Amino acid sequence: MLWNRLAQAFPPARLAVFGILLTAEAFALTVQEGWQLVARAESGDQTALQTLVRAYQAQDPEAATALGVLYLNGIVYPRDLARAKEYFDWAFFRGSAWAGYWLAVLYANGLGVPKDQEASLRYADASAERGYVGGKLAGLLLRLAYGRLKYEDYVRQMEAEAAKAPEDPVSLGMRARLALDRASQAKSSEEQGRFLAEARELARKSAEMGHFIYRDIYASMLYFGLGGEPDQKRALQLARPFAGFEPNATGLLVWDLYFGNVQPQNRSQACQLAGEYFARPELRVSALRTVYGLCLMDGGKRVEGFAHLLKATGQDPLFLPARALARDRAKGLSKEEVERAKALFKDLP
Repeated sequence: MLWNRLAQAFPPARLAVFGILLTAEAFALTVQEGWQLVARAESGDQTALQTLVRAYQAQDPEAATALGVLYLNGIVYPRDLARAKEYFDWAFFRGSAWAGYWLAVLYANGLGVPKDQEASLRYADASAERGYVGGKLAGLLLRLAYGRLKYEDYVRQMEAEAAKAPEDPVSLGMRARLALDRASQAKSSEEQGRFLAEARELARKSAEMGHFIYRDIYASMLYFGLGGEPDQKRALQLARPFAGFEPNATGLLVWDLYFGNVQPQNRSQACQLAGEYFARPELRVSALRTVYGLCLMDGGKRVEGFAHLLKATGQDPLFLPARALARDRAKGLSKEEVERAKALFKDLP
């Protein structure tokens, strides 16, 4: 049970103190207060963590949701998707709109549960009906992803909903997604740079509030200098807890091992990890595919490896390093090998 697990994380004496305090305090956290406490707890603020524990003991559903987020993110506690879902379930059935949003995220992405389109939509819609903007925005994004909403309708509705709560981490993150879309479609480098800077700032704000999806996006932008100056050391710090869990974090950590920009260069380890992670379709972002292709070429599979480089260049138009590496590696291939790779890349996983 959740209480027993909570007792494992906090010594009995401390829990007893919390129990005494509970008699003098009543908790009714808002969603935004929950986000703020998550952010503070993940920055090392023990008072914030204790506040969440006490509020959960007082049966506060948003506190339970926040504890679930901490288990999902894997920074304060080791990542435990089953435990996170228990907290979300407990909170959802006690009325939490925020928990409905997170359950939609779990089912949409298959995190600790089978992927389930209908379940993800049900939870997103329930979250929206209970008044959380994140639930409404999640429902719009899911309907777009599931082919149930046209892109132009999605953009119009998403911008209108996000404007109602512009500083909510989900609103910030969704606006960051839209800015990235617009950057990829920009007609000039100046316009693209403006959209990238906007996306990076929005993703940063969402990441700092504890949203793991936008922390993943922000870490990648920070590492590769999209929308501003690169800070590869900081990017790796942000990404490390999400290696093997989130795609961009996984890709940039493997990338850095291969090139040795921050970590000691270890191409053997990078190639081993690239192979292991590439076997998981949800992690195949351009950075990981690029390193995977380079490793194949290094191992003598020149045509197959170059085909992956070509696919990486088309997979994400904003990921320019793949283009540069493809041009460089093409110099060592014959025209016949390049043509074979071009024919092969269309059928790659």
